[in-house]
Amino acid sequence: MTSRILAAGLLLAASAVAQEADSLKVDEKAGTVSFGGKVAQFDKYEQLKGAIEYLLVMPGGKEYEAIFVAKVDGVALYEGMKKIGLTPGKSGSQDDKIAPEGGNLKIWVSWKDGDKERKEPAETFVLDALVNKPMEQKPWVFNGSREVFNPAEGKMTLGVLNTKNVVALYWNDSTVLVQTGVASKDAHQFKVNKAAVPKSGTAVRITFEATK
Repeated sequence: MTSRILAAGLLLAASAVAQEADSLKVDEKAGTVSFGGKVAQFDKYEQLKGAIEYLLVMPGGKEYEAIFVAKVDGVALYEGMKKIGLTPGKSGSQDDKIAPEGGNLKIWVSWKDGDKERKEPAETFVLDALVNKPMEQKPWVFNGSREVFNPAEGKMTLGVLNTKNVVALYWNDSTVLVQTGVASKDAHQFKVNKAAVPKSGTAVRITFEATK
């Protein structure tokens, strides 16, 4: 009986740790919003040859074209970003070469590499295939996700709740919350930087930091 109680206690503790790791944290003083996630299975379809369109999605989004997946509440994340001073703007247009508008931010990814704590800017994990170097570091943009009709709720809601795609590397998805500030020249320009990204399934913590 004692062993059963101990096992149950350990299970509850592990569950609490997991929930804490995935929880959304808003630090208005530091100007950050952070939440837990994991490295996606980005090599699922060989025909894509590593090409990606998203930095971050939720489960149910285009995980096969993303680097990270996080069980984060889209509305809570949207509101948290506003709390740290970010203003939602409007999406860019890839076809019209119109850059997105909105509050600027940096995106950081931290994880445990053995006994070592690592933290890198998100661009580290995105390879610009045109120059064979990590993606240029420019501010990410809080475009804010356009509203669309949500059939599950029967009303207009943030598009991110439908598509589950959170951070885009291209300006052709107006439902995301964040778009890159880097203009792309080719549909297959951005790929997974396999030399830098942790293995698929690795737990990470993603931080959005408001910048000027």
